[in-house]
Amino acid sequence: MYEDNFDIYPTYEAFYIESMLWHTKSAIRSIEVIESWIQIVKDGNENVLEVNKDDVFSHLQNIIQQSGALSRYLWPVQKGENKEHHRRGLKLRASLNIKGDSTLKNRTLRNQVEHFDELLDIYLKNITSGHIFPSIIDYDEGIKNIKKHIFKAFYITPMIFVLLGEKYQLLPIIKELRHMHTALLQCKKNGHRLP
Repeated sequence: MYEDNFDIYPTYEAFYIESMLWHTKSAIRSIEVIESWIQIVKDGNENVLEVNKDDVFSHLQNIIQQSGALSRYLWPVQKGENKEHHRRGLKLRASLNIKGDSTLKNRTLRNQVEHFDELLDIYLKNITSGHIFPSIIDYDEGIKNIKKHIFKAFYITPMIFVLLGEKYQLLPIIKELRHMHTALLQCKKNGHRLP
């Protein structure tokens, strides 16, 4: 798969480009749904009441899941034989202009996706007292000085998604996903080649 002269063999670049595009396309579709819904809220449209909360959370969670999946391409866990995975990650980050401080590098976000079942066990075990909220959609966090356990929440004004108590600023994630999507589409247009 890899030769000494290549971090990714040129004829195989198409497979990485198409694989990552699948994730960015899925994320972009969810981003568009969420942004449309937010616009309805901001416009004060009565249709906002007809939106299914579960659908909103499905799209939010999809954005997080696709971000975690893309993170594995860019910052692989295992080094592999001759550090092939590490070399691949370096090549993709350089080619797609992904910086070292990218929000996609966030291990908490990635672990949330990869180990959700284990984190759920721990989260539930640590609930001893306080108010339990299975799901919240609101403009902002509201009262902050009460003990709350939030399974999932979305706060519109600061664009924060909460899952098992972990907060994710969505705007930086969305910005990075759009950047990656545009870069990958350009690679596809250029004959499925990385720059």
